[in-house]
Amino acid sequence: MLTVAGSLTITWHDPHLTWNSSERSGQSFLELEEKDVWRPRIGLANSAENMGPLTSDNPVILFDSGIHRWELRDIFRVRCKITISAYPFDTQLCRLMFAPTFGYQLNVSIERIVKSDNYEENGEWHVGNLTHEKRNGDDDIEETDIIIRMDRKSTYYWMNVIIPISLMSLLNPFVFLIPARSGEKLGFLMAVYVSHTMFLNLINESVPPTSDNVSALTSFLTVIEVQGFFTVLASILVIAVHHRKEQAKEAKTRQLSISKNTEESLETKRPRRCCQNFSLERFLDGFFFVMSLMLSCSAFLLLQTGSTETPYQNMLS
Repeated sequence: MLTVAGSLTITWHDPHLTWNSSERSGQSFLELEEKDVWRPRIGLANSAENMGPLTSDNPVILFDSGIHRWELRDIFRVRCKITISAYPFDTQLCRLMFAPTFGYQLNVSIERIVKSDNYEENGEWHVGNLTHEKRNGDDDIEETDIIIRMDRKSTYYWMNVIIPISLMSLLNPFVFLIPARSGEKLGFLMAVYVSHTMFLNLINESVPPTSDNVSALTSFLTVIEVQGFFTVLASILVIAVHHRKEQAKEAKTRQLSISKNTEESLETKRPRRCCQNFSLERFLDGFFFVMSLMLSCSAFLLLQTGSTETPYQNMLS
């Protein structure tokens, strides 16, 4: 729901309500109560509260030329469907649909739409162009839509969400540079993973709860979580390979201590293997390091792709 504090200055001409101001002591205008003069019955078609005609306590100003001027100040609350596919780099278009009530036709022409001098820029949204268009609504009633374009400011998300999460995701691949014998792989990894979880709890409160679209930020965080899950599994696999290798070394050492002379004689006769220096543990560390780093980079590229989308263009149709 969008809440807009604004005013409508409505003017119309009635040739039957004119007078010569010079003959009436220079009285060039009159203030009339709303109930004492005809006024156009205009309603807000997509209002979230009042579906009846708009009213105001301001008087209708009648000029000697037959021109009526009525200033309608109110707080308009309208239903506005949002598209979050590019969140938090999204642009939203919200419409205020004004239409005559009771089915009669009005020839409406909008002269200008301006921001008030008292308008203060919002910390989250930048209000861009204010445009209008006419279209036929239900029952062929001509509606006049005032379109408000709002661009979300993404500096907050860059500084408090995206950059910290990106830096922590880049720490995940470096767990494979820690030797398994140090015993710090899982400790380091779980510290990073818990930090991700804390950030997710904060982010979930700010993401709009809708399932119509998947936002760029949600896709980014999903890939980061997949990377964290993959890194944990890969680290467990590397540690298992390391411990299996250590167990094999211990068994071989015990066997050598029992039959040292026999083993030495067999060793001299055994042919040298071409892959004797090959270490499966270090190969897995290098492979998983590259895979985890690629996931981290792909998450950032996915976020960048979402930031370049302009879904608001489709909302005009």
